[in-house]
Amino acid sequence: MASWQRVRIDIPEDYKPSERIAIAEEVIDFIIERSKKGKDVENNSFPKYSKSYKNSKDFKIAGKSSNVDLTLSGDMLNSIQLISHKKGSVLIGFDRGDSTNNGKAEGNQIGSYGQKSGNPERARKFLGIQEKDLDKILKKYPKGTEEEKKKTRQRAIDIVRASSAITREVADE
Repeated sequence: MASWQRVRIDIPEDYKPSERIAIAEEVIDFIIERSKKGKDVENNSFPKYSKSYKNSKDFKIAGKSSNVDLTLSGDMLNSIQLISHKKGSVLIGFDRGDSTNNGKAEGNQIGSYGQKSGNPERARKFLGIQEKDLDKILKKYPKGTEEEKKKTRQRAIDIVRASSAITREVADE
């Protein structure tokens, strides 16, 4: 059984709950977009598919391309979510009960792909963010003057509302 795939991201403690939620949403969006570009946490290209796998019936049946971007169906990346948040951190990853996407994520993170043990040379570590990339997101949430704090709160509220609206649309489908 796959282990629970999640990552804790440290952020400054002075962010309010709505701001932490908004920051987490932006981090998740960043991870998804970076992964779609075929890049890992360190911004290196994901390891390529092996020749034997690219020549396999499974590969052809799945309709995969040679581009490694973790988006065959999109289910795994689209399942990344904010699990919890508290002063100073957000926890993002996959729902603990989602064995399918935790399994897919674990296979990519450690390079096991259904095998008993992982292979670091085949690992596609996508779950996480470098400090420099996180800093770019945090700059959108300044905490200086009262005017900056007001803009930060409004940005957070707008993102949280937009995220809730998308969730409701998906639930209605």
